[in-house]
Amino acid sequence: MLERATEYHRARIFAEEQTGLLPLVAVFLGKSDPLAYVMIPYFTGGTLRVVQKSSPLTASEVVVVMRGVAQGLQTLHGFGITHGSLHPSNVFVLNREQGIVGDFDFTKTAEQRAINSSMAVGSLSLVAPEVRQGKSPSQSCDLYAFGCLLLWLHFPELVFMLKTDGLTPDTGELKLDPKLSGLLSKLLVCSKRLTAPEVLSDDYFLGAGD
Repeated sequence: MLERATEYHRARIFAEEQTGLLPLVAVFLGKSDPLAYVMIPYFTGGTLRVVQKSSPLTASEVVVVMRGVAQGLQTLHGFGITHGSLHPSNVFVLNREQGIVGDFDFTKTAEQRAINSSMAVGSLSLVAPEVRQGKSPSQSCDLYAFGCLLLWLHFPELVFMLKTDGLTPDTGELKLDPKLSGLLSKLLVCSKRLTAPEVLSDDYFLGAGD
């Protein structure tokens, strides 16, 4: 647990650019109980799940918030860390203009985090197809979850059908912005997904947060 927390903290403090990661204030162990505690800052904006339930983000707000999430994944992946459990309850939204990737459960492996019950949003499973088929989570799996979150933010109430592959959501009948459609087509696939740096340079995020 301490090794995973240290790796996460190191990724955040040694990244050269904006990290997009939730800072860790402290990690400490209980004296009498076999418990570990992680202290993080309190953000009044709440998590992505809370924000979407109370006052959904507009299309333009989704762009800047999710750009921050992509930055968080880029930071983690740059240090060889797979998040494995990206979902709306561990993405924080600051002032509706910045997304921050929250810490994951440091007591669990990426494989254990990937089967968390929170890895679903609406009718979408955030678990990548290859993990559902028995493979280990990878950085690419984080980008699949990212794509699902992006789709959900634009269509929060829609019940999605699956493509003929039975694994990925079918967006063929949706009225999507061309830039959004182009990005999703390179994330919600079974292989050869974009990396986090490639996502950040995609046309969909061009100019976001500048």
